[in-house]
Amino acid sequence: MSYHGRPLMRPFKRAFASRSYSHIKVQPVAGALGGLVSGVRLDKIVPEQIAELREAFLDRNVLFFRDQSLSPSQHVDFAKNFMPDLEPTVHPIAKGIDGFPEVMHVVRECGEETTFGETWHSDLSFMKKPSFGCILFGKEIPPYGNDTLFASVYAAYDGLSDGLKKTLEGMKAIHTAARAFNPSDNSNRADRFDDTKKTGLQYQKSEYLTASTTHPVIRTHPDTKKKLIFVNQMFTIGFEGWTEEESKPLLDYLFAEIQRPEYQYRFRWETNSVAMWDNRCTQHLAVNDECRFRRVIQRVCL
Repeated sequence: MSYHGRPLMRPFKRAFASRSYSHIKVQPVAGALGGLVSGVRLDKIVPEQIAELREAFLDRNVLFFRDQSLSPSQHVDFAKNFMPDLEPTVHPIAKGIDGFPEVMHVVRECGEETTFGETWHSDLSFMKKPSFGCILFGKEIPPYGNDTLFASVYAAYDGLSDGLKKTLEGMKAIHTAARAFNPSDNSNRADRFDDTKKTGLQYQKSEYLTASTTHPVIRTHPDTKKKLIFVNQMFTIGFEGWTEEESKPLLDYLFAEIQRPEYQYRFRWETNSVAMWDNRCTQHLAVNDECRFRRVIQRVCL
């Protein structure tokens, strides 16, 4: 079947090898990405498990854990152990918690209508060196709702026609945080937080509120060597050398491709759950569907 000549569903081309591990268990949760990891305590992890987690991370791109315990210091320690050559990131705009500037508590109070990250995005793509990945810990979770969606931009690239792939090669896209975080910009979507009392976060002055940077539209993952699409709805505003008006139709098409359901997984949070993802080859969105409960997520990025 098709709608206006466009296939409703496109077969996912990427074939996953069946992997087994000696020190962890990984259960795939969707065709495009995602694995539920068991047999691991992240606060007491050993080197053999770290090594296998790195393999699973590259294979499944986003990993989930249940029944964990992570204080802010343990959260930072796990991030450093997972990638010892990287440092946890201090967010350039949103403030961290007291004593741990690299740790954010993303709090949504009961009754708040806005949530942090409710548009598809790749973390910190507006920086010259975007985030490697993020690790989220569910401290206080509603009984239902407020899930997180993840999408594979490997799969989105694979689904493009050969002609469009060729067109996009060599193009660069402009990324900026100005519209997502700047309250003076009235053109933005729901991600514009003009009252920090309603977001559970405090913001600070930053050069990134006015600056922009460019990245290749098609990138090659440095570890897997696979190609992917690197534009996102929250931070990408156009193509280098194009006007925003000219850019919009093609960007909208790419955003729609990334958001195809067959490229996604929807994670149901539980208290003490952990989600960690490869920011280089995934995008995510916080579902804003239930505001009657308090929600607290602890966040560390690399």
